[in-house]
Amino acid sequence: MNKIFIIFTILTYTLLAESIPLYKLPKKSLDFVNENFKDSTLYRAIEDFGNYTLIFKGGLKVFVDNNGDWYRVINPNGIKITFLEKEVQRTIRKQYKDDVIIHLHNHKEYYSIKLKNGTYIKIKADGNIIE
Repeated sequence: MNKIFIIFTILTYTLLAESIPLYKLPKKSLDFVNENFKDSTLYRAIEDFGNYTLIFKGGLKVFVDNNGDWYRVINPNGIKITFLEKEVQRTIRKQYKDDVIIHLHNHKEYYSIKLKNGTYIKIKADGNIIE
């Protein structure tokens, strides 16, 4: 029964999500990716219930809300976190300097980070690790 539900959910999501022309993305989201992911090529955008998934060649995905604010970044090849607060960057470089960030989620009051080695971190904007 659970398998049927999962398949139905995936099919529904696939059917409702729609590719859109890049010029229809919120300007703020395009400014964000142009400033922070200059070396990556954006080739597709999907709209899903007012949110957008920006898909780049090489595996990078940036998820933004309807205002163009990012809330998730995924890249199996690693994410540069230069767009985060300096305190967060400092803590991550100090405590996890040899690790690669592959998943970053902005929860507003903190960030959740997944490293390539499977470690999960929760960190506040002031650089304090909370988990």
